[in-house]
Amino acid sequence: MFRPDAGNFNRFLTSLGLLLLAAALAVPYLYFKNLATLEITRGELAGMTRVGRQAIVARQQAVVNLEPWVIGLAAFSAGGGLVLVVIGGHRLKRAQESEDEEGRLRRDRTRLEMKKMSPSERAEALSEKEMAEKERLRLVTASPYKEQVKSPSDKGSVVVPVPTRQESIARALNRLGEVFSDDEPFSHRLKLQVSLRSVTDSIRVDALFEAVVDQLPDVLLDLQVSNPRFIEKSVRNRADDLIAKLSRYKNMSRRETQGWLVVVIPEELEGEGSPDSLEQAERRLRGAVGDFGSATIVNERSMGLLPNLFRYEFSSAGPRADAD
Repeated sequence: MFRPDAGNFNRFLTSLGLLLLAAALAVPYLYFKNLATLEITRGELAGMTRVGRQAIVARQQAVVNLEPWVIGLAAFSAGGGLVLVVIGGHRLKRAQESEDEEGRLRRDRTRLEMKKMSPSERAEALSEKEMAEKERLRLVTASPYKEQVKSPSDKGSVVVPVPTRQESIARALNRLGEVFSDDEPFSHRLKLQVSLRSVTDSIRVDALFEAVVDQLPDVLLDLQVSNPRFIEKSVRNRADDLIAKLSRYKNMSRRETQGWLVVVIPEELEGEGSPDSLEQAERRLRGAVGDFGSATIVNERSMGLLPNLFRYEFSSAGPRADAD
């Protein structure tokens, strides 16, 4: 069944209550309003016949005396209006408190996430935001079709979209699910956005490869999206974040688990880094992760290679199958 909007319904109740309260005052006023149609002096009344005098006096008494239906209607309007105002006001107050609490929780969650971010992640987020804006300006000014790139207010304009960091991560996760759904390793089962809770801790990981072969460990995947020019500067922090997540997950799940750090270069920024610098950064990432797992740097367009890389690194045929 159709359900009205809660906020509008509460306002409707309150407005209806106020309207009934106003009616409780308006009805007696309209009833007692003197239109001067029955005014007569005592001399004129004394000169009239007895029948005429009785008719005038009876009509004046009917106007002056409050009839029961008027009292009942006014009382009903006042009582009903007061009840509706109280109910509607109370519901509006609860709805407002709920909205305030939800807003406070969102702010607290945002602050908590910011506190959990390492200094390098904060700096990287700010730097990538600046780089994204510079990239947008570069595309606007250097595009061979720049005559078509106009302000959004111009008719027929073509605006170059620049995805945010969250959009890039969501896009990479979707792409990750697609490539592994088409070519899932026989030894593991992929689960995206896994949450795990205990009495004292909770953790959410981007992806988890759950081993279906007893001899193999699970693989926790930490997906990061980065500008290639910033990967080299934050190798240690990236590896430390993966190891910290891996340690917390192993303590909570009580399962043997390895980590896989996958740094995805967005399609819009693939030309920023040289192959040599990316190869060096990947070697440094692997060295920083060490025996805890592996690390891979991949372009967004090349994420289709990840299933083969996973088999090489973590399947029974790979060199890390016997890693502790």
